[in-house]
Amino acid sequence: MTQLTVHPYARGSDVRHVAMAGEVDISTCAQFATGITDAIRHPEVNHVVVDLDDVTFIDAQAVHALMRCRWAAARHGTTLTVANAHDIVERVLAVTGVMNGVTDPDASDDVADLDPDGA
Repeated sequence: MTQLTVHPYARGSDVRHVAMAGEVDISTCAQFATGITDAIRHPEVNHVVVDLDDVTFIDAQAVHALMRCRWAAARHGTTLTVANAHDIVERVLAVTGVMNGVTDPDASDDVADLDPDGA
């Protein structure tokens, strides 16, 4: 069974970190997304950092969930970035074309106006 640990913590009053450990796939994707969206909705937070240092695998479901969370953050007036992606996680984010958008807090696309489901 796939395991994922989600550990949210504060860095100052306006930055929330969400450290993940394990694998993010179809069986843990909801837990992954919930951990991030809970941080986005936290009062007074204007930036969320998703720390993937201890994540050993992500799949397409995880990438989609991450992009939905980024969209939700933008709609909420919050920025979301990914930190410490490496090995297979970094390669998956790069191959899917989302690496720059999720690691650069100043990415120029207006993600709030995008529909993550393409509608």
